[in-house]
Amino acid sequence: MVTDHRGAEDDRRFRLHHQKLLYSSGKSISNYRNLIEGLFVHPSNMSVGIQLADLVAGAVWRRFERNDGRWYQMAEPSFRRSSKGVVDGYGLVRFPKEGWV
Repeated sequence: MVTDHRGAEDDRRFRLHHQKLLYSSGKSISNYRNLIEGLFVHPSNMSVGIQLADLVAGAVWRRFERNDGRWYQMAEPSFRRSSKGVVDGYGLVRFPKEGWV
């Protein structure tokens, strides 16, 4: 899992959340059997890959938090899908599971 560096305290909190994601269970936590256990925190201005991920994450955020799907609609056709064409739970994993529109 790769993430943009946010600051020492935010990075520490993110590492704790990552550990919870890997080792906790509950009704709002999914089972991520294929998730690699590492967390790589790196400044986005030094990684084109992280900048691209920020772009896609921003489009998803605007879709669900601001009801603005303009950029999401451009990215969504590239998302991973189930054999039935479902994006939710495949190319778009909601965490936590509750509280999404």
